[in-house]
Amino acid sequence: MQSRDIADINIQSQNTADINMQSRDTAHINIQSKDTAHINIQSQDTADIRIQSQDTADINIQSQDAADINMQSRDIADINIQSQDTADIVIQSQDTADINTQSQDTAGIGIQSQNTADIKIQSQDKADIGIQSQDTADINIQQT
Repeated sequence: MQSRDIADINIQSQNTADINMQSRDTAHINIQSKDTAHINIQSQDTADIRIQSQDTADINIQSQDAADINMQSRDIADINIQSQDTADIVIQSQDTADINTQSQDTAGIGIQSQNTADIKIQSQDKADIGIQSQDTADINIQQT
């Protein structure tokens, strides 16, 4: 997605709201914007992003203003990226760059790779990761 103004993915559900990608080669989400670039997922049950690839699995968000991933759920809110090669989350912004997951149960970020696994958040102003949960809140990065 490319935009001069707003580029976003909005998913709202009372049950399951998710993004699922599977690939033998490259599986990625690319969002570029001169203004706002974000992924918003809201659900009363499960809100997740799942990317699986044998090669490259990544999320790239670039913006001159705000670049973020926001997930809210009463049950599970998580990001899972699995790859045999490169698995990463890259968020770049000249203003605010953040990842927010909120849940009353489980909130987490899981990245698994046999080669490179990383989270990169770059900002000239604010850069943060916020995970809030009433039960389990975690970040898991595994490199085998």
